[in-house]
Amino acid sequence: MPIGEFGGAPPLVAEGSPALTTPMYWMYEMAHASLNPARAVTDATKLLFQNPLNPWSRTEFGKSVAAGCELFERTTRRYGKPEWGLNDTEVSGVRTPIEIRSVWEKPFCRLLYFDRKLSRPLRAPQPRVLIVAPMSGHYATLLRGTVEAFLPTHEVYITDWSDARMVPLTEGRFDLDDYPRCPSWRRFRSWRPHAIPSFRSR
Repeated sequence: MPIGEFGGAPPLVAEGSPALTTPMYWMYEMAHASLNPARAVTDATKLLFQNPLNPWSRTEFGKSVAAGCELFERTTRRYGKPEWGLNDTEVSGVRTPIEIRSVWEKPFCRLLYFDRKLSRPLRAPQPRVLIVAPMSGHYATLLRGTVEAFLPTHEVYITDWSDARMVPLTEGRFDLDDYPRCPSWRRFRSWRPHAIPSFRSR
């Protein structure tokens, strides 16, 4: 039965012991679902202590309670993936539209290319840069400021990691040992010297 707002954990594989194949994501989803009543009470408490009609809202105690409730709500909130919001950039003084497309894709990662629709060819090729988004649970779109800064002078690629919870177990495993062997890196090593990428993450 699906658990949580993301439609549940990956399905079990056909073979193997359930004790070994049952993902811990189910427990994560159930733990998050169990917080829903506490989140509702916390949200109501925050509204109560932020209400200007409540005399406690102007006291240090009331502000501390409201701040604590807001911290709990933000810590347990599920954040959706933000949009890139990069529709155009300026290349050699000319406003140029951008198309974001996937040039390589595997279950655990996509390689996105920010294709600048140039109205005329450039005098000299611009360097290519690969931005390696961190695998720390953050969305690659949080690096859109870095992407935006590179777009006027570089051909930009970025790794867009998938949420491991949404990848079926049948697709195999992917851990830190597999990370440096990701096939997308080989694509860049085959480029000419002036196109050697810069690896950037934060």
